[in-house]
Amino acid sequence: MEKKADPAIERYLAQSMSPQERQAFEARLHNEPALVAELALIEALRLHSDQQLKNKWTAKGQSLLQETPADQHESPTANAGRVRSMWPAKTYRWAIAATLALLVVAAGIWYYRASNDMYGQLYAAQYERLASSTQLSAPAGTPEQQVWDQAFAHYAEREYDKALEKVNTLTASAAYRNSAHLLGGACYLEQNNPGQAIRMFQQVERSALSLYQKAQFNIALAHIRAKDAQAAKTQLQTIVNDPDSRYRGKAREMLDVLK
Repeated sequence: MEKKADPAIERYLAQSMSPQERQAFEARLHNEPALVAELALIEALRLHSDQQLKNKWTAKGQSLLQETPADQHESPTANAGRVRSMWPAKTYRWAIAATLALLVVAAGIWYYRASNDMYGQLYAAQYERLASSTQLSAPAGTPEQQVWDQAFAHYAEREYDKALEKVNTLTASAAYRNSAHLLGGACYLEQNNPGQAIRMFQQVERSALSLYQKAQFNIALAHIRAKDAQAAKTQLQTIVNDPDSRYRGKAREMLDVLK
């Protein structure tokens, strides 16, 4: 049968005890190592969302490590006779301090992994690869069209470096510059280079409305891939505020996840 947490712990953490109850509970902490461990575990589970609590436990662990017995100033002879009785107390303090340190680290690792998973899942759920070069290109039949088709073919095969070589020859083209910047940004994003991807997406001009909206949404995804929640929120809010953007609904959904 699963052991239930001591109900006094929740009241202690909620600061709902009377002064007398709190004093009695803290007296128990001095005498019940199991209760100390249970309290530490429950608090550690809250560390990922409470920086003040994390700081509190860090300080508590440091004070336990630095603490020395009250009789440290007694004569060497007196201390010699007490070495055996002092050893368990010192061992206990080190054990508790080490436990607290491990709990802080464990909670930090859990939060780091949970955060990373959230960013990765959100990116994977919302990112869409460019589907067809015909949706992006200018009229066919020109040398630039051939370069563009080659660039998109490399992208489709996930040959990103080769695609970028072609893209870079088109970024000054009047007909292809917006498509080239969007494709280049996609290549960098899929290579997990969100910073360079953002710089490419930002070059897509508003006059190319469909490409521009796609680029703006991909900028938000690049911030998410970079695990920059604040920048992603700012970009997503900009999209939500644009009444003409076809990505407003998705942007709202993502903001809800990031809040």
